[in-house]
Amino acid sequence: MNILVTGSTGFTGPYLLKELKQRGHNVACLKSNLLNKSDIEDEVRKINPDHVLHLGGLSHLTSNHSRDLYEVNTVGSLNLLNALNNKCSNTKSIFLASTAYVYEATNNKISEKSPLCPDSHYAMSKLSMEYLCKANSDRIKIIVFRPFNYTGYGQNDKFFIPKIIKLFREKQNPIELGNLNVEREFNDVSWFVSIIVSLLEIPNTEGTFNICTGISYKLTQIVKMLEKISGHKPLVKVKGDLVRKDEKIKIYGDSKKLFKHLSSHGLLPKMPTIESTLLEMFNKQ
Repeated sequence: MNILVTGSTGFTGPYLLKELKQRGHNVACLKSNLLNKSDIEDEVRKINPDHVLHLGGLSHLTSNHSRDLYEVNTVGSLNLLNALNNKCSNTKSIFLASTAYVYEATNNKISEKSPLCPDSHYAMSKLSMEYLCKANSDRIKIIVFRPFNYTGYGQNDKFFIPKIIKLFREKQNPIELGNLNVEREFNDVSWFVSIIVSLLEIPNTEGTFNICTGISYKLTQIVKMLEKISGHKPLVKVKGDLVRKDEKIKIYGDSKKLFKHLSSHGLLPKMPTIESTLLEMFNKQ
């Protein structure tokens, strides 16, 4: 299949490109700015992809300006979809990368049917993207995937896992962190992209999927694992200005829908352990 990928130069992009090529797909990477309608139309017309994996956008940790989040994540995605609708006769589907943060806060596992209640501009920009793209798609199938936390080598150290790995590699003591009682999924980026490509390869994939394992870890557990990996046992202090106001204590997903769909087609990849992911990141960092 001919696949167009957006966001190919971000953290996830290189992993996704490698997975697609290993599975024999032809891959093109969007170079146009998502806010430049004419450039997007010209580029997608020439590529005329069979499917699009839309990872391009701004992260909540890489943009402090709410206007930019809406312009790129919402308006930019709509620009891309309109260009595909108008200029690409071959395009059958577009996979939209949303976020697990569109859901209402809860300590229970979050399924695709859980209540929606985004509490940040980032999450709202992604939910707006979902709604507007679904409302404006006349023939191209929309598949939404909502990732829960995933990590791996090359992730920006503004994110918790690469940040703390850096502190352990530098053998800093003490280490100052935020709320250590929060609990998150920390899935492996290679596992994540294998899931996305598998969803792409299943012809009847449709609707919305949480990309999750349902396995969560407290940050204190991550610290203990890194102590073992590094042989470094620093004093860990909670620093007040690193504790986010109204931070969700526990975020983990219900993987039933995702796993059932993939398993029925023999395409459920084995999940790496968090320990193996941390070890790889520590050794490569």
